[in-house]
Amino acid sequence: SEVAVRFEVSCSSTNPGEAVFVCGSASAVGGWDPAKALPCKTTASAFPVWTSEIVKVLAGTKVEFKIVIGPEASVAGKRWEGGDNRIVTPQTAADGQVL
Repeated sequence: SEVAVRFEVSCSSTNPGEAVFVCGSASAVGGWDPAKALPCKTTASAFPVWTSEIVKVLAGTKVEFKIVIGPEASVAGKRWEGGDNRIVTPQTAADGQVL
């Protein structure tokens, strides 16, 4: 079964015209293709917290992902976060959870 999740990340290293994206192993977050990454949005009052729309992923399945920063309207020039992949395993009991 699927579970609805929303990604919420803290990132203050964007420049004007750039956005934060979640890119990872699940198709809902692009299947490691930055052109298909899940965009996140922020507001002046919420910054540096960026939040995605709700997406569906398989419950109980490990999702690996990284944060990607880059131009809002272009695949070119995106920067991947360093370090190990982030890993989450959404559960059905927490439908609509924020990751």
